[in-house]
Amino acid sequence: MAVPYYLNKDNGRHYIINGRLVVPEGVIQIEENAFSGNNDIREIIMPESLTVIDDGAFENCKEICKVQFSRNLIDIGYYTFKNCRRLAYVDLSECRKLWTINDGCFESAEGLEKVLLPPELKEIRGFAFAGCSNLREVIAKCEVEVEETGFASIGIGLHVFWRREGEKTG
Repeated sequence: MAVPYYLNKDNGRHYIINGRLVVPEGVIQIEENAFSGNNDIREIIMPESLTVIDDGAFENCKEICKVQFSRNLIDIGYYTFKNCRRLAYVDLSECRKLWTINDGCFESAEGLEKVLLPPELKEIRGFAFAGCSNLREVIAKCEVEVEETGFASIGIGLHVFWRREGEKTG
């Protein structure tokens, strides 16, 4: 089977083995809603070739626990990991080309406790982390503009934000 440049609902199912989705090297984009609602996925490993994850690609995949992100990501779409309730840790610190966390990207990921943001991040959009009720720590190595609803409905204050390891804001 030839490796596709894009994964969608039809061709993506071939890459899930024992709960692990290994996106093949050469894939540059995961299409909109490609794996939405798939509760067979527990872990995602992305290749360095991957640059775009479209809107809702993993929305409502409630069993995802671990994601290894591509360092070359430039866009994670709207609601991409919404309702991924078992996801506890997100490390985007190597994603140097990712400038925006889009609307609802991790919304209602209730298990999310810690996020490491990309070093070049400019903006966290509305509801990006809304409803992440267990979020306790967000580490950024840059100044980030956060829309008012970026962290809505979770009751955290500025005390969760860190510029560098050991340096609190606020």
